[in-house]
Amino acid sequence: MNNVSIEDITRAAGVAKGSFYRYFEHKGALVAAIIATIGTAARDALAEAVEEIPKARSSDELNGVYLSFAFKIAPVILNHRETTLLYLQEKRSPAGPDTIAIRELSDDIADLAQQMTHAARERGLLRAFEPRLSSLFVIGAVEELAFRKLSGEDLGDPTTMATALMSLVIDGLRAG
Repeated sequence: MNNVSIEDITRAAGVAKGSFYRYFEHKGALVAAIIATIGTAARDALAEAVEEIPKARSSDELNGVYLSFAFKIAPVILNHRETTLLYLQEKRSPAGPDTIAIRELSDDIADLAQQMTHAARERGLLRAFEPRLSSLFVIGAVEELAFRKLSGEDLGDPTTMATALMSLVIDGLRAG
């Protein structure tokens, strides 16, 4: 993204540079506007899961919370393919003013995932792994699968993929 200038953006959009600045103060503001939809959906779905996990009384109910999250976020990801790919690519790039919104979203996702893991541990539904690490393991797996799927790799049906991943995660982390 650092190699793309405002001039490149306006030329590709077929608008004058002044038009860009009428709507966006800088490139980072454009990036924030682009990822707003997926960011809001991810934050909302994760926050809802954080609230639902304390109600889970069994591993099956915990799995249901995770699957519910997956089914809420999957359509957003699939309907915003290019935006999700931008997020997945740029969250690992060097930090800079253009990626602030991406970094904030990434941090929020990690924090909410950690809250989910902590809540599940509190209920005795997950083994006592460090919540930060186990949530980062899961985020890494989910993001890698999403990136590959959105990049055109045939990984099968997204629903089957989400169910299999959640089963592996829950079974692997399930309390004794």
